[in-house]
This record gives sequence, structure tokens and C-alpha cells, in this order.
Amino acid sequence: MAKSEKIIFLTLFAIVLAAILIVPIVSADDGNVTAVTTPFITIDPIGNHTAGDVFFITGTTNLPVSEELFLSAYPTDLPVMQAKTRSTNPIWTWGINGDLHIISGINGTNTWSFNATNGNWVPDEYIATVSTTNYTVFSADQVFTIASTTPFITIDPIGNHSINDVLLINGTTNLPVSNDSIHFSTFSASFNPGGFGSSFRSNISIQSGENGVNFWSVNATTDRWITQFGRSQVPGNVSTGEFAASVWFNQDSNVSASQLFFLLPPESKINPSLTSQNQTMPVASFSVTIPPIITIQTIPSQVDSTVGTGSIGITASPTRQTALHSVILSTIAIFSVILILKTGEKRR
Repeated sequence: MAKSEKIIFLTLFAIVLAAILIVPIVSADDGNVTAVTTPFITIDPIGNHTAGDVFFITGTTNLPVSEELFLSAYPTDLPVMQAKTRSTNPIWTWGINGDLHIISGINGTNTWSFNATNGNWVPDEYIATVSTTNYTVFSADQVFTIASTTPFITIDPIGNHSINDVLLINGTTNLPVSNDSIHFSTFSASFNPGGFGSSFRSNISIQSGENGVNFWSVNATTDRWITQFGRSQVPGNVSTGEFAASVWFNQDSNVSASQLFFLLPPESKINPSLTSQNQTMPVASFSVTIPPIITIQTIPSQVDSTVGTGSIGITASPTRQTALHSVILSTIAIFSVILILKTGEKRR
């Protein structure tokens, strides 16, 4: 091999060796660098909801966690670009918008989440979109619906109770959880023009339930009641009778419910499920004595006859008497004919 060829060969060998040694080192130093790809933002399917539902809008992105995102959800009839670019003079009232942070994920795919529960939702169709705060990257839109719902309050069956019983009255509602937002009242169900009598009033809170149905509860034991005597109010001293329990939403009295129940004397043991009009009394046990058989004797009479003893009398029917006489006469006639025939045979 010529000297020049050896030099060329050694030079190429050195270059290859250097590449083998240097490239892994560079790669190790840049291990946290993500390959340059097209940035994306996605929104998971949102589904349809009802105003008051707890729900989150979520999605993914390959943008770094240092990036901030902006979400907006607005009615579908709103001009799109004004919602997407966070106009300083928005023309929409309903929906929700706000900044959100990216959460570190795996394999270069990060996640994000936005609590949409407290949006200003009214029944309508909405579009949700997410973008970077400089509006260079946008997600695909997601359409969802906020359905209408009719607010309600119910009262569980109260039943009848004795005075001084622990009286807990409960119910349900689809109104949101809140403090002292329901007003509860009990009062006499009878006409009371003077306003006298016993009553109980209280503001109560709505407690969190399940599947959009929350609950409420109030302690209405009679020692918490007030009784009106003229211009005086006396704690307790509740009288018996029929009462009405009413509950309504403080912000809308049309959202309400009522139920009747009875307060009975403390010593009463009447089944609480029964009202005073339809009580079923226990059936007493008893024995029956069968009287001796009465012998009935017939006393003939030309006009009438009575059958029986003591004060019992049955008038004999003349028709029955005639029929009886006919039978006797017929029997005598038959025997007479037989006797005459027998006598004739003997004479022969």
C-alpha cells in the first residue's frame, strides 16, 4: 500500500472513530430535549350536562409544562374568533373561560384539566376551545349541551308523632349545596284567625348528595317550638292536633313542598302511620255459647194454631190443614176398598 493511501485510510478511520465517541456524549448531554414536532392541543369528549352539575373539561397536549393555556366555552351562536381571542369587550354573558396549567405526562404527552362547574350556564349548546395564551396553537372544538332542569324540593313522609318525640324532618332537592338557603316552618293546619297556637321556624342548609340530588334535614322536636298566648310567646307547651310542615327556597318561594301530620298526646300509642280518622282498633277475642235445641209442638186448631213453646209462635196455615185432611180421607178410602174386596173373596 502506498504511503498516501495509508494516510487517507488512517484519516478516515480517525473520523469514524471520533464520530462513534462524540455522538453518544452529545446525545447524553441533550437527553431532556424533545424532538421538534408539530404542537397540538386536544379536548376530551365533554358530554352533555345540566346546570349545577360538577364537571371538568380535560385534554392533552405535547406543549411543555411551562406553557399556559386558555380555555373558553361559549354559546354556539357567538362569533367564534371573538371568543377564541379573549376580546377585551366580550359580547357574551353565558359560559366560562380562564387560564389553565399543563400537567406533566408521559412519553411527551402532557395533560390539562379545567373545573367548569361554576360556569354561568343556561340551557344552550356550547363550543369549548383551548389555545395557547399567545393564540398560536388552537385545539379542535368540542360541542356540548347544558340542559334545562326544573328545581324541586320534597319532604319525606313525616307520619304522626307523640308530643316530645324526637322529630327529624328530612327531604331532597336538586338545588345546589348552600347554607341557610331553605326556609322551614310548621304551624297549625286549623283555621286560626287570631294567630294563636304552636309553631316552629328555621333556616336550613342543603347538604351534598349523589347524582345531582342533594338533601336537607331539620330537628323539629316540639321543645324547640314557640306557642303564642295573646301577646306572649312561650317556648314549648305544644298542643295536640293537625299541623302542616312547609319548606321553600328563600330565593324562589315557588320551589316548595308541604305535608300534613298529627301531634298526639304523649301517652298515645297509636300507630304513627294512622290518622285519627282511619285508626284500626284491635279485635277482641270472644266465645259463643250455643243454646239448647228448642222442641216445637203443634197444637191443632180449627181457626189457627201456634207452634212452639214460650214466646215463640208460628201460625199454622189452613192450606196445610186441608191437604192433611185430604191425605187421611184418601188413605181411609183405599183401606175400605181393600177390605170390601177381601170380604167378597171369602164369601165365594
